[in-house]
Amino acid sequence: MNITLTNVKEAYQQLKRHLYYERLDLDARHRIVQFESGYNFDIDGRLKTVEHWIKKFSNSEGVGRSVKKLVESIDINVFVKKVLRESDDNTSNFITDRIHTDNFKLEKENAFVSIPVELQILGTLWLNSIGAKIDKNLINHCYGNRLIKRDNEQDLQLNGRLFKIYHFQYARWWKTGLAKAKAILRKDKEDVVMLNFDLKSFYHSTCVDKNVLRTRVKYEKLSKHEKFLHRVLENVLEMYNNKLKIYNLNKNLEGWALPIGYIASPIIANDYLSGFDNDIVKNVRPSYYGRYVDDILVVFKSGTPKEDDAKTVDQKLIPELNKLDKNDEAREAVYRFIKYLGDRFNIIKTNDDIRIEIKGTKGAELQLEKLFVYELDKRSPSNLIESFIQDQHSKSYEFQFESEENDNVSKEFGNLLFTQSFEKEEASRAKIKPINQNKFEISVFLSRLIRRSTSSDKYTHRIQLQNVISYYKGANCIEKLDIVGENYSGHSRK
Repeated sequence: MNITLTNVKEAYQQLKRHLYYERLDLDARHRIVQFESGYNFDIDGRLKTVEHWIKKFSNSEGVGRSVKKLVESIDINVFVKKVLRESDDNTSNFITDRIHTDNFKLEKENAFVSIPVELQILGTLWLNSIGAKIDKNLINHCYGNRLIKRDNEQDLQLNGRLFKIYHFQYARWWKTGLAKAKAILRKDKEDVVMLNFDLKSFYHSTCVDKNVLRTRVKYEKLSKHEKFLHRVLENVLEMYNNKLKIYNLNKNLEGWALPIGYIASPIIANDYLSGFDNDIVKNVRPSYYGRYVDDILVVFKSGTPKEDDAKTVDQKLIPELNKLDKNDEAREAVYRFIKYLGDRFNIIKTNDDIRIEIKGTKGAELQLEKLFVYELDKRSPSNLIESFIQDQHSKSYEFQFESEENDNVSKEFGNLLFTQSFEKEEASRAKIKPINQNKFEISVFLSRLIRRSTSSDKYTHRIQLQNVISYYKGANCIEKLDIVGENYSGHSRK
């Protein structure tokens, strides 16, 4: 594929549209503004420069001094992912309305790449050509971050979206899996086992090998322009990982972690797990397998796994599970999980626990606290599946615009935060759970407040805004600030 100025212009429009709908990466949007204003709004002139780089530097083995200078300017923005509060007074026996605390520790962080727009344009061109070929080879069981097809050929929809709409794909992922489980229970009259798990810090934990990636994209068969685009991508990944080392954020030493916020990362991530996807579908052959980015759902007709697999897992797994610093229920869940999927995991002993990693990935680690095994009896009512389906549907409609009479935005923000909800922990008792820990409920409130604020000038809405500002202090500001960005993003596109 030879890149023309038309291709470059189309790639820029695709990139702008993608970043317009991006929920969290405000730095990328700010860079778009700087990109357009920094050249006196002569955008066509700058895009011609990008085209010139492609033509000029495609005849060498490097990326050129101009592009190299942009690569050297790559940096990292670090955001808080998880806050650990030193004291939490709310227990099942004692409830307080004290929500502000300065006693907290930053337990986990997220690294977002800060990257020049020109490199993102070149990354988008990589998606249009090389990335499209990778996406074409992915199986349909991979739902997240799939490129949009044009006609019957694998190509990006020009001047349109790069990726299929994420919430449609997410709904397809879980609906298809639960529909299969329901059919097994009700039509086939058989028991069901569902496995749901995700990967720990997925992009940050990948271990992409430069030579393996070149083999995957068939580098030697690429055109001169495509080879240049791929070399730029390699330079971006190399510089990003160098920055991780400088900030002491690198996790793997043998390969590249993928930058969150880089336009090409999602396709490389999908390819990174494609071997695992294919292995499960072809060799384990469950009734359903689906992966949405790093979240995986597997459905089986209940029964004993293959005898050979079960023996292998028993011999390797039981001694290691006894070292696991978890309670008996957690160990049993891990055991059943791996026994159904077979000997496809490395069990790595750490100082006081174990890590479970997908073989062949050097970094795709299971998040044990989010590993769930559901065993469903065909003789029981399908309450578990039905309630989950209803919950997912309700969340899909919570953000829809409501009439003035039905909209509860006038409800006091404080009342919302301290309304008590109940979740059954055992049949004999219920555990009180303060709603202020529920990001979804706060997000729904903010969504409706923003909608009303843009269509009404009521004084009560301004009061609510002051209450929201008051709430976002201390740990709450760090822990839940992403909700504001997400809702602002959602409404700014209107």
